Amino acid sequence: MAASQLLTSALLALCLVSAAVATRDIITDAVDSQGSQTVPVAVFNEALHSFEFFNETVEAPRRKALGLGQSARVTVTFYNQPGMDCETGNGQCGYGNDVTGDAYGNGGPFLETSLYPYHAASGNYDYLGGCGSCGVLSYNGKSRGFVITDITDDDSQQGRDHHIDLCLGSFNYFTNGAAGNGGHGGIFSGTWTRVDCSCMGAPNYPDSAIVVRTQVYNQWAQAVVISRLGGVGEIASVNFRTRNGGFTRGARVNGWGTWWMPTEGLAGKGGVDLLITLKDGNSMSTTDYPLADASQWRTGAIYNIYKNVPAAC
Repeated sequence: MAASQLLTSALLALCLVSAAVATRDIITDAVDSQGSQTVPVAVFNEALHSFEFFNETVEAPRRKALGLGQSARVTVTFYNQPGMDCETGNGQCGYGNDVTGDAYGNGGPFLETSLYPYHAASGNYDYLGGCGSCGVLSYNGKSRGFVITDITDDDSQQGRDHHIDLCLGSFNYFTNGAAGNGGHGGIFSGTWTRVDCSCMGAPNYPDSAIVVRTQVYNQWAQAVVISRLGGVGEIASVNFRTRNGGFTRGARVNGWGTWWMPTEGLAGKGGVDLLITLKDGNSMSTTDYPLADASQWRTGAIYNIYKNVPAAC
């Protein structure tokens, strides 16, 4: 067996063993899977140059999402056409976007340099894992870990394969270059295993940090984009705590799965902590106010915060 195959096989084995001992073995699309929830959502009003807030009702999921350590058969394709640049990660989750356009960090696209080198789009309304979740795809004797950075609206039913979209390079990795330069289509069926995001390894960036990117529409409208959370990886809510102003409730920015903003201005209230709840109910809070006073936030500024949810590996 080639060295690369040994490495990826070891990766999958580590993830599966870790998931088997995890207590967070089943998650759903919402913390409370028994009924609908009302959550605050913010929409930026271009004319008023400010956010407007409304309460969004999130219905109970149609079925439980794939749990950590659980697997599903998936069909796999790739996307590479104009307007859908997979490498920069422009998509529903918002990891690859800044207020001013594509997001960059450390000399390249944010997703490749500061999130995780390999990312994928998940079909089936979060069943395989939503924004920030992680999985290992196996096919043709190869395995590779991915972070979900986009969600499609394919709603496959029981008995049918679910779906994953890859970047062209990853598709060619599994198919030994069958898609070439992407000029023709391709599809294969593999196995997707949901894993704790802390257990995939972390090439090209600090392996224990969450990564927070600040966004500034103007001095009154600001947000954060949070990535590289461990565990299930998916965020249910983010609130804010300032050194001098105390607690401020957060709201998700409409249209972006991982953008969160304070419901009142934080400028002038000192450094900022984040209070994060994941979709399985686990939570973590930063300490010592690692984000600067909001008056100093800049679009695209990156904070590596060396705290994360406990790993299951």
